[in-house]
Amino acid sequence: EHQQVAGRALGDLVRRLGDRVLPEVIPHLEDGLDSPDDNKRRGVCNGLIEIMRNCHADQIANFADRLTSPIRRSLTDPSAEVRKAGARAFDLLYSGIHVRALDDIL
Repeated sequence: EHQQVAGRALGDLVRRLGDRVLPEVIPHLEDGLDSPDDNKRRGVCNGLIEIMRNCHADQIANFADRLTSPIRRSLTDPSAEVRKAGARAFDLLYSGIHVRALDDIL
């Protein structure tokens, strides 16, 4: 439940401040993927999902380079739950930048 509340708050922050907050938030999320805690790494993926749900397509395209690295890492995580959340994040990234997402991830 805490992750859901945090995710909604992050989504609201991104929706309101967009380009001003993304350069600050994305590195912190990526750092969270270094955690030994599966739940924290899954929470990072949920944060990425909320970011992409609340960004315009042009914002996703502008920050695609910063978004692909944590998504790529999540797709190869040892935890199946993290990989599943990473796949949802990739799906949103793909819907925002299409074929470029495949090229950047692969």
